[in-house]
Amino acid sequence: MKHFLKIAMPLALAMVLAACAVPAPQPESTASTPKASAAPVLTAQVLAGSVWSAGFIDGVGAARGNWPQLRWVGTDRVAGSGGCNNFVGSAVLEQDSLRFGSLAATGKLCMTEPGGQEDKFFMALELTRKARLEGTQLWLLDASGKPLVKLERLN
Repeated sequence: MKHFLKIAMPLALAMVLAACAVPAPQPESTASTPKASAAPVLTAQVLAGSVWSAGFIDGVGAARGNWPQLRWVGTDRVAGSGGCNNFVGSAVLEQDSLRFGSLAATGKLCMTEPGGQEDKFFMALELTRKARLEGTQLWLLDASGKPLVKLERLN
């Protein structure tokens, strides 16, 4: 038994110390070094089947419970809700260029004020000319690159 302890104790101590070892430092990446995983390229195929919820519209946070939503039903078809009224329509995405076609919306009598969140959302869709994907966020931008809507992916 003494012989076993003479061998087992140093072995156990070596294992404990090895587990506490700190890995060698890796060189830090610089801002000019490209990241290993680039942002996904924004294509109609990437968006097809995705569902998005508007977090900000024209720089203002969307009202809870009535968040406008945008669904890519296919590569060139969208549907969603402005918060009250539902809509369907077309979308054309080429490289970073995005344009929504005419949208057909329901005409529900909503308790919203003119120029409110739903109107701003529909206006932002009409003014959209570019799009940018950043992780789980989809930014809709006007022709000059000004953010109109920030959408969060739901699925």
